[in-house]
Amino acid sequence: MKRISCFLAAVLLWTACQHKGLENLSAEQAELIKKMAAAKITLPNGWSLTPAGSSISLDDLPLNLMVSPSRKLLAVTNNGQSRQTITLIDVAAQRILDNVEIEKSWVGLAFSPDERYLYASAGNNNAIAIYTIAGGKLVTDGEIKLGEPFPTNEIFSRWIMCRCQTGTFVCYGQRFEVIFYL
Repeated sequence: MKRISCFLAAVLLWTACQHKGLENLSAEQAELIKKMAAAKITLPNGWSLTPAGSSISLDDLPLNLMVSPSRKLLAVTNNGQSRQTITLIDVAAQRILDNVEIEKSWVGLAFSPDERYLYASAGNNNAIAIYTIAGGKLVTDGEIKLGEPFPTNEIFSRWIMCRCQTGTFVCYGQRFEVIFYL
């Protein structure tokens, strides 16, 4: 009985391996599989990813993203070793509206409730960069100084998370203590 079971399992396995996968699919399903195979990305370890949906190329090391209150805009802070940037994206059109370089940045991002401003952590400069959003562009509009840049002041602004809720702007430090309130 054991030999028969092993033989049947081997025959089923062989039959399954001989089956050509796209033959029994509809033309629509076969086309979808071909598109997915074309989009496949092979990782250095030999594994592969087949992304679902579409993607937008961003700069080096995107660490945070913030969706605007209307859900029409998306801001991304890119904090890699190359140039550090903030990217503004039109969600519906799935396209980059603007990409501005920032001297130093970290994960803190917040839209004002009316979406006229974007606030971004300026890393260990111990400041919050302010951008006006005009015509889909980010225009530098000053900064909120939290103290002298590191190492003079160790405010941990590189850990800042900014939240704009009901018109109130609050920045939290590394230990979630309030370090700025507007």
